[in-house]
Formats: sequence, C-alpha cells, structure tokens
Amino acid sequence: MTLPLLSLNETGVLGLKTLPTGNTLTIHLSRLTQQVTGLHARIAISVDDTELARTVMNAERLEDRVKLANAAYKDLHGDIKKQYSPDFLKIDLAYVCANAWDCWLAASMPKQEAGQETIRLEWLLEPYVLKGGGTILFGAPGGGKSYLGMAMVVSVDNGESRLWETGYVPSLWVNLERSPDSVRWRLAHINKALGLAANRDLLILHARGKRFRDILDLVKATIKQHDIRFVGVDSLSRMGVGSLVKDEPINEAIDMLNGLGVTWLALGHTPTSGEEHVYGGNLWTAGADITAQLTSIRRPTITGLRLETFKSNDTPIGKPLVYALEFGPGLEGLTAIHSSSLKEFPELAMRKKSGLIDDLVTYLKDVTAATATKAAHDLKLHTRPRISEALSTRTDLFVRFGPKTGQGQAYALLAPPELL
Repeated sequence: MTLPLLSLNETGVLGLKTLPTGNTLTIHLSRLTQQVTGLHARIAISVDDTELARTVMNAERLEDRVKLANAAYKDLHGDIKKQYSPDFLKIDLAYVCANAWDCWLAASMPKQEAGQETIRLEWLLEPYVLKGGGTILFGAPGGGKSYLGMAMVVSVDNGESRLWETGYVPSLWVNLERSPDSVRWRLAHINKALGLAANRDLLILHARGKRFRDILDLVKATIKQHDIRFVGVDSLSRMGVGSLVKDEPINEAIDMLNGLGVTWLALGHTPTSGEEHVYGGNLWTAGADITAQLTSIRRPTITGLRLETFKSNDTPIGKPLVYALEFGPGLEGLTAIHSSSLKEFPELAMRKKSGLIDDLVTYLKDVTAATATKAAHDLKLHTRPRISEALSTRTDLFVRFGPKTGQGQAYALLAPPELL
C-alpha cells in the first residue's frame, strides 16, 4: 500500500494520500510540542474538504490514535469504505504521527547563509518603529502612552502623519485595557487631532478583561484575514503569562509578540520604584528591537511628552523628541497633537531620575551589600517593598550577594563603585 506523503504548511505537518476512489485523505498535525510523555498535537483527519474528526492528543499513544481513526472512519461514505479499510486508516495515521516531528524539525535546520548587503532596513514609523521589528513604549500610568501609541498606529494605518514619517500598511489595535466606548471616543479625537475625519475607522480588537495569551489565536486569525502588517497592543501588563518580575514569563510574552509575524508596538508601564525601565526588568529591553521611554508634565489643558529612545538594535539612538497633547475644557477631550520643544516644556529638559535608585546606588557604594530590610532601616525615606522591588528588578545595577539568610537576600552593586 502507498503511505501518505508528508509536507509542511504554516501551522504544522500534512500527510496527504490519494485514496483508491480518487479522493484525497489529509492528516494534519498542528501545535506540535514535545512533552515528557511524547509528541502532543492537534490532529485533524479530512477527506477532500470535509473534516471527519479532530482532537488534541498524544500522537504516540496507540489508544488515542485508534479512537481518532475510528471516529473519522465512521463518517466516510460507502464508496470509500468499500475500497479503504479502517485498518488502512490506522496505519496511515500511525505513519504520519511517527514521522511528523522529524519532518517538522527538518524545516528548522540551520542553513548556510550568505551576507546580503543589498538588504535595506526601513522605518515603519521613524524613529520609533522599524519595519519587521518590535517596539516597547513605556512610561508611568496616566502619562499619555495610550494616546501617543494609538496615534502611531492610526498614522501608519493612514499612511501619513503630521508627526512622523510613516509607511502605509493595514494596522490593528488590540485593546486589553479600556471599554469599547472609551476607545472609540479616543479614536475620534485622535483622528481629528491628526487632521483626519473623526469617523475614520481603524481595525480594533476589543478584549478588555481578557489576557493576550487567551486571544492570541484570534489576533493571528485577524492578521491573516485582514492582511495586517502592524499591531499595537495596550498593554504588556495584560499578557497573561504570570509574574512579570520573572524571566520566563517575559520571554513567553516576547515570543507571543514576535510570533505574530508582523511589526508590533506594545505599551508598558513603569514600576513604582522608578521610570527608567519597563515593569519586570531588562528582558523586556532585550526582547524588543527598540524601547522608548515616555515622561510627561501635565498642565490644566496641555500635556508635554518627552519620548527618548533607550535601546535600538540596528539604528542610531537619536535625541529625545517632545510632543504636546492639547485638551479642551471639561470633558471635551483631546483637541490637538503636535511636535513641541523643551522651550515649551522646560520641566522635561532633564530626564527624571528615581530618587530611590540614586539613593540605593550611593548607599551600596558605602556599605557594599545590604538586604532590603537593612536598606529601608538605614535610608528611612523609602519603604522596604519599594526597595525590594528595585533591588530585584534592576538587574542592570544590582546583583544578589551571597545566599539568602533569615534576614533576607542581600544585594550589592553589579559594577564596581568606581564605574558608577
């Protein structure tokens, strides 16, 4: 008998076989993962365009394969059953399952690659979003990130902007934070502030109260259906991967964003201990191509925004730029967005430093190492929880010193004091 021919598509491994009746049998394995108990996958069996059975299972378990094959076979029409026995289907399924992982790995094997100097990097939104890359825009809550982030997505979706040089690609805004009415109201005011019609539409996925991980398949389906090339996500705190002060959840979140296969912009909050990094630590910075810090100063009807690129993998880091958000009286909302300068907002001339971080660096220069409890006792101006968060998350400055004791974990400066 002829066994199925294995091939790959975007989601997994296909086993294709022409049956004696001329119909095409398809066995599709997707979401392949190797676990302790064996290869797990979502497996679907179809004939022509009709799906007969589907399940998520251990592909190496005989009982699971037999159950799936029997479920599929009972829905085959009579002509096929006359020339294709249930035992043949079980054999075909077993063959595909046994060889799927090697087929999947073969597509990921390293290849000899030649350098290509003809490749040119392109901005999607200069100087903050690189085409094909990922950007994290971070700042304190209530500082204007959502307005500026949505303005960036609207600008790219429109193909031009008063504020930035942009590309022109279909864009998606993923709203995990606000009510649909609130986002629609903001969109109308952002549109007008950018010189567009208030009712100009933008593709928006409303998922307030949900986690990004839970809607990941929906986001990917939306990208495919609408040919989306740029996604904005509000915000990183709703990724749904667990504690964001641990390394693995941050890596998982970055993998989800990069796995979208398009350019992305994600908004991030800062911790209470300072505004110099995204809440959760340096792995956010390592995972993004560009990170930009937003600091702001609020006046009764205008907010000044200072946007400074902190890290960029492949492009020069330019000087900080200043923007202004103008608001009408009462509940009138945003009326204008425009480029500004430090002359209009001199308070933004110096990037804000966290007094806590500066105090901890100075303190550890003197004492060499200390626990959060000891530092809180000696510094007096800062609480123990804030000190503990700063010591554990600012891995660019502080490092664990010795084993944890009954008094807690001691920390020291990562670099020698003379280099700080």
